[in-house]
Amino acid sequence: MLRKLLFLLPVCVCVTPGCVSTPDLASATGTEHSEVMIKDVVQRVKCELSDAFDKKVEQREFLWLAGWTAHADLTLQINENAGVAPNGSFIQPNLGTIAKATSTFTLGLSGNLNGQASRSETVSFTIALDELKLWRRQLDKAEANLPPEQKTCYFNGETGVRGNLGLREWVDSAFFPVTAGQLQAGVHPYGGGGKSAGTQGPSGGKGVMKNAVVAPSRDEIARKAAEWAKELSLLQEKTKSSFAKIDAAIQGMATADADLQNKLKVLNDSKFNPVLAPYLKTAYAKSTSFEEYLKQHKDDEDKCTAYKTNLGNAVTSLGRVQAELNKPGSDVTVPMDVAYSALRDEMDGIHANDYPAQSAKCATALAQAADRAAKNAAALPSQIDPPIDSVAHSISFVLAYGAGISPSWSLLQWKGPGGSANNSLFGATGNRTHTLNLALAPRSGGPAIGTDALRLINNQVIRSLGN
Repeated sequence: MLRKLLFLLPVCVCVTPGCVSTPDLASATGTEHSEVMIKDVVQRVKCELSDAFDKKVEQREFLWLAGWTAHADLTLQINENAGVAPNGSFIQPNLGTIAKATSTFTLGLSGNLNGQASRSETVSFTIALDELKLWRRQLDKAEANLPPEQKTCYFNGETGVRGNLGLREWVDSAFFPVTAGQLQAGVHPYGGGGKSAGTQGPSGGKGVMKNAVVAPSRDEIARKAAEWAKELSLLQEKTKSSFAKIDAAIQGMATADADLQNKLKVLNDSKFNPVLAPYLKTAYAKSTSFEEYLKQHKDDEDKCTAYKTNLGNAVTSLGRVQAELNKPGSDVTVPMDVAYSALRDEMDGIHANDYPAQSAKCATALAQAADRAAKNAAALPSQIDPPIDSVAHSISFVLAYGAGISPSWSLLQWKGPGGSANNSLFGATGNRTHTLNLALAPRSGGPAIGTDALRLINNQVIRSLGN
């Protein structure tokens, strides 16, 4: 009898590997045609998301959602377990006379073999909400004359991930804080501002009432030209630093103005205006008023550059006078008189203003204004963060099943396994899991393949750790 048991045990054990071979894909999907099942899920997700967002992205407080994308991972997984655990006992009685005690020899034998096999398939896809809106609009137009039951987005009687996923309810719940005004678009607090200190340009010499001037002789013109040449050379040296500062301030003002204009375009974007945080609305108001200030600041720049312009004109007129003086002759020519008259008026204006001190003062005021403009522009955000950074949703459907065989017998010398679950001769269990993970976030602009591949790998690692 023992030899029979030892022969049957390998036979029973060898049955098990056939029960735990790799499950086919139909077992993972739960349908005979797995490609149809995946197609149905993708279609269901597109239909429910378009139902959830089609009208929402047209609402003022949700215009910023138009550029978002939905990333979906659909995982179809099957796990199967099977095992055989033959056991029994061989009993050899030692029967004596009735008067003697009965003795027995019992030998218990058991064995077991368990196997597990699994299959998992993951499909990842991305849907842009603006593209989804266009798809639904074209679909509704193409199916306008079809009865409801023949339309693409008509679902009736389906279950699991092909049934009602409740995505519209999830979307309404996830984005309700924006509707309620609890979450708003914003950035870091704004700081800056200030008013122009104002600048004072030179008062011109032209137009100023002067005593009648007797026409000078050639010698007088030559003497005054030599005198003014020294004066202008000294003024150029003393105002060199101020004029450089004025040029830098003007350039800084232009840079700040361009930066401010670019950032105001972001702040003035209609998709964010309805959900701007209060402090950002205040920053917007201050910036637009400062924008007007920058436009008016052109007068201050003109006043400061007048010092450099007037001094340059005087130097130019001096050159013309000197050129005429270098020509042969002893009389005052018309060109010489015109050049000298212009130089005299320009020098009168320079004498009426302390050019070194006044141009330095003007340069300082202009530099301060340019610094305030730069700070105002820098304090504004280069971009605005949406009220919600991202949202995620996960849906799982699990189907568990199992079966077992528990024969039991009792013979004169052989007792087989009992009828309890723990004494099953053969048992098999399995579970089928369908998981749909959804994540919504702004469009990143980078290639999707790298990010999606990494995301799939991370998902697989997480799942493996959970098993």
